[in-house]
Amino acid sequence: MVSEAHFVSALTVVFVNSKSLSSIKIDDTPVDDPSLKVLVANNSDTLKLLKMSSCPHVSPAGILCVADQCHGLRELALNYHLLNDELLLALSSEKHSGFVEFVKMCGGRLMQLSIMEEVLIPDNGYNMEQIHSEVLKHLGHLWLPDIMPTW
Repeated sequence: MVSEAHFVSALTVVFVNSKSLSSIKIDDTPVDDPSLKVLVANNSDTLKLLKMSSCPHVSPAGILCVADQCHGLRELALNYHLLNDELLLALSSEKHSGFVEFVKMCGGRLMQLSIMEEVLIPDNGYNMEQIHSEVLKHLGHLWLPDIMPTW
């Protein structure tokens, strides 16, 4: 059996030698922030799809690296557990201008946008009605946040 360290090392070598990836699925791998940064550094202009659910070694800093550098990204699949307070606050900073700003930047390219209503936090700029209205305007199609099931 291959150790996690060996796997991450081999994955990093693949990322170093990949210069024009448009999509990659690294779900259920031990990928970490340093290897993710190598992927982004070498493919930031071409990467459109990144699926990385169940990557427990990726931190909010790794996700911010993707958000900052992959301007052509059209789909990013994450587990909701990565959306902790630290990451949400970082993505809501002036540099990253919050959920509505994200949709303004990416809206025309997004084919699907799923977010739980419970994580939308109104602020001085937007109340819940304004959030829905702005997102709808920038997506160009009907959008409603998902509702957490009550079991």
